[in-house]
Amino acid sequence: MNRAFPIRIIVLYIVMGAFLAGCTASKPTSYYILTEKALKNGTATNERDIACPGVELGQVSFPQYLDGANIMTRVGPNRLRLSELHHWAGPLKENFARVLAGNLDSRLCGENGGVVSRDSRSGKKYRLRVNVLRFEPFRRKRVRLRARWSVVNTKNGEAVCTRLSSHKHSIAGTEHQDVAAAMSQAVGSLSADIAKCLLRIAPKGRDG
Repeated sequence: MNRAFPIRIIVLYIVMGAFLAGCTASKPTSYYILTEKALKNGTATNERDIACPGVELGQVSFPQYLDGANIMTRVGPNRLRLSELHHWAGPLKENFARVLAGNLDSRLCGENGGVVSRDSRSGKKYRLRVNVLRFEPFRRKRVRLRARWSVVNTKNGEAVCTRLSSHKHSIAGTEHQDVAAAMSQAVGSLSADIAKCLLRIAPKGRDG
């Protein structure tokens, strides 16, 4: 009975396993972030009679399946695909909130930023709440963002704006960095919706 044959098979499996492990290890994980989107004209309106409304960015809620590290792609109405080697650099919800606040700063007061705070003790006149319902790429073709949001007067608790915003942006390429860029554009569009409301209700002059 020849015992060399099964030993050769075992050695072959070990070599193949080591080779496959080496191939996997050679593919590094890539990390991505959302970025703020500047206004097309470079700055917000600087007319002296336009207010810079003070805003507290309050609760930002996300579906649980979106708030993980891996980038999620929708491939069907009820099917999602998780990217093993492509991750967000931090929690997507925190990244979203940071970019939304930065976008609103530039849209509300241009270079006179700092009007948006995430501190509940800031004493700002308005509080913004955002409930993200959907925020993911669809088959690397387009990104869709749907969010309910409201702006509340912190002095009397009155809701001055309540909206459902829905935006779609095409993905310019096939890479995950193109996905992140399109998602950033979607946050920029939502920021523009919210800024319109705040500028409409703001009194004359800068508001704390």
